[in-house]
Parts: sequence; structure tokens; C-alpha cells
Amino acid sequence: MICAIFECQHFVDSSQLQHFRFHFRSHSDFSTARTVKINIFVEINTMSLTNIAVIKEPTIRMPAKLSLTTIGLTTRAIKLSSVVNATCLAPQAFHDETYNNDMETWWLCTTTELHEAMKDVATEQIKGINGSTLMPSFDKVILSRSPTQAVTTAFYHYTEGHFTTNSGQMILSSFTVNKGQQLVRLGNKSINLFNRAYLMPQLQVEAGSTIKFTTDELASTQYWVLESNNDQSIMSRIATTLSWGNGYLWTYNYVFPTSLVVDDNSDHWKALLQAVEYAGATCINKLPQQECQRIWTLLTDASNYQPLRQLQLAGTKTPERLRGNSQVIEWVNNTFTWEEYALGFNEYHNKMSDDEDNMMQQGE
Repeated sequence: MICAIFECQHFVDSSQLQHFRFHFRSHSDFSTARTVKINIFVEINTMSLTNIAVIKEPTIRMPAKLSLTTIGLTTRAIKLSSVVNATCLAPQAFHDETYNNDMETWWLCTTTELHEAMKDVATEQIKGINGSTLMPSFDKVILSRSPTQAVTTAFYHYTEGHFTTNSGQMILSSFTVNKGQQLVRLGNKSINLFNRAYLMPQLQVEAGSTIKFTTDELASTQYWVLESNNDQSIMSRIATTLSWGNGYLWTYNYVFPTSLVVDDNSDHWKALLQAVEYAGATCINKLPQQECQRIWTLLTDASNYQPLRQLQLAGTKTPERLRGNSQVIEWVNNTFTWEEYALGFNEYHNKMSDDEDNMMQQGE
């Protein structure tokens, strides 16, 4: 008589594979008969992938809401677009409309002299933006998301000596992008994006790169003359209004009221750290007394030990050169001259123009 017996064993190895081992054993009634074992392995992979779904909402930090009116500036239209601004809105109202209607519009504020230099002589239009416009002083052109941010960026350039003016006049301009062409520019790396203070997106055209407006972008361009609402110059008006004494701090071209910083979870907490890192303790001491005490208490809280390690009492520049100092324009006027700026600008761009002509003659 011959008997057959099946045995099954189940185990899981270190790779999480499940194994089933079957033993087949046969034997007879005779004591001398041998048992034969046959092992059959069946592997079933039941391992699943770790869930990596994005479940958190994005962190949305809101920039400070400053208007040209807040600063004490007004505008006068030079050229408006019937395509994107049929109702002839002023800059702030036009910005609000484009923002609400998801129209990607960028703003630039320059001196009248630079504005004229950027125009095509034949058509009297600005047909694009050359990233080398501020060379040799600065290696990119910065475009802003709002008219006020464009103005504070111009103030940054002015106080750093990236440009100066003989007339004292400033031009505010805007253009609404062709979104398809904008993606091409990003893909070609002719433009890039940067978030100043983790709050203010700015579009940058690097030196050597150029934005060439499409037909619809050209039709969307608009220009306004910027004016002060009192007898101060435009730059002096910005300096006195957005000063430490009025409760404002600067980090490069971004400015904000310190009242927006409530604790280390505030949207402007990192902006505060950057402002203090750049300007030093001087900017805190120059705030209104009550606000000065509040910010010092916030900064010196024991829980903020780690971020404070990067800060120094002295800033990167002496106080008379810093934005936030209401007298910074005096330093600028005593340091930079129109003649020196114009000479450097013309030498650089004439040489660049000659180099381009030579390349064309060589067939490149």
C-alpha cells in the first residue's frame, strides 16, 4: 500500500515576499521504504508602495499692500492701451483688474532718460527689454508684479547708483504677456523668476538676454509719468515716507511696515530677519519708540535663538547709505553724478553695439 501526504508551510522573508512551500512525501507500508520530499516554491508579491500623495495646501504669503497714494505719488498717462485698458484706468486700478482677471502683467519704473534710450527710434515704441539695460552698473532688469513694487525697485536702483537722472522725472510702464511666449522664454532661460523676501515675485531679464514683445504684448504696453504730490522730488518723497521713522523696513527692493510682523509665524518674519541682517540694529532703533521696543522683544525671545545667530548689530553698509534712512537721497546726490553715469552707460553700450555690428559683418 502506498500513501501520499502533502504538507504546506507559509513564511515571509525580509523582502516582504510571501512563500508557500509544499512537501510531497510518499511511503509504503514496508518499513524499508524511503520517503521522498519534493519542494515546490510559489512566490506572491503583496508589497505596496509607500503613499507619497501631496496633501498639504501651499504656503501663501501676502506682500505688503502699499499703493502709490500711500507713498505720496501720483501719475499722468502718456500712452494707454485700448486692448487691455479700454476704460483708461490709473495704474493701481489697472493692476487690480489684471490681478482679478488672471492677466499676467509686469511693471517697470525707470528714469525718463532710460525710457527714451529703450525706445525704437523708427517707431518711438519700446519693443522689448534688453537685460543689459542697466549695465555696466547692474547685471539684470527687474520687472515687478505691481506698480508700487516697480517704484520701490526703482528706488533701490537709484540708491545703489545703478542709474541716476538729470531731469528728475520717472516713467512707469506696464505690459501684459502672451502666456505661450512667456513659457518659451522660461524654457530658453531668457528670463527667470525670483521671490524677494519669500514674498514678492519678480521677473528678471539677465544681461545678455532680451525679451522681444509679440504683437499683442506690444499693443498692451502703457506709460505713465510719475509725480510727487508735494514739492519734494520723487525719490525724496519715497525716502521720507517709507522710512524707519514711519515704521517701515527695507530688504533690498522690498519694503514693508513692521506692524505686519506679529510673531515668528507671520508672513513677514523672514523679511524682518533679512532687513535686520542687511541694515543692522540701526534700523530697529530708528523705528517709532513703541514699535522699536516691540520688535526688540520679539527678536530677543529665547525661542528665536537659531535665526538670531545669523544677525549682527552692524549692517552691511553705514546708515547714511541705507534705504529706510530718510536722508539717504542726500548721500546719493553727493555720491553719484549724471555726467559720470551717462559716460559709463554710453561707453558700455556703444562698445556693445560695435561688437554686434562686427558679428553681423562676419556673418555670425
